[in-house]
Amino acid sequence: VTLNLPQGLGSSYSNNNRVWVGRLTKGESKEVIFFVDIDENISQKLFDVGYNFEYLDLDDNSYTKKRMIPFLVKPRPYLEVVSSLGSGKTGDTVKLSVVIKNTGSESAESVDIRVIKQNSQPFELDVRSDYIGELEPGEEGVAIFDVKINSDAEIKEHDLKLIIRSKGDSDEGDDNIYTYN
Repeated sequence: VTLNLPQGLGSSYSNNNRVWVGRLTKGESKEVIFFVDIDENISQKLFDVGYNFEYLDLDDNSYTKKRMIPFLVKPRPYLEVVSSLGSGKTGDTVKLSVVIKNTGSESAESVDIRVIKQNSQPFELDVRSDYIGELEPGEEGVAIFDVKINSDAEIKEHDLKLIIRSKGDSDEGDDNIYTYN
């Protein structure tokens, strides 16, 4: 069985779009499982996924049959950092502002942002997470962190890792937890 995936859908593993079933006797059946990766920015819709059966009968006659199955990509929130702003002098406590936008097609509930700081970075964060709440599609939210810059900090730009966590829209039956780095 060979799976033919449309654009936006791909095999999870190399050559994972082909499965060898083996011998089937009359009336016998076997289950075939494919793992599919879905592109992050794919639109929600019903896709037609094609697959081919290629087989031989007992007389070594070759056959090919093509079939289609529906594959539904459901809506989901997708959160991304739109902008971040923060700068200061050594010894100061400054505000770091991070703007998050829901570019998905479903509401994001319980949006929370957490800052991950490396031990070698020359500043301190008393509170490392900020709760934004619910973000509708197209809506933005702001997280603000107080950052104390050490007096021995070098003058340069520092990158921080953010972990953004949200829950899907429970009104739509989406109880998945989504995380973004």
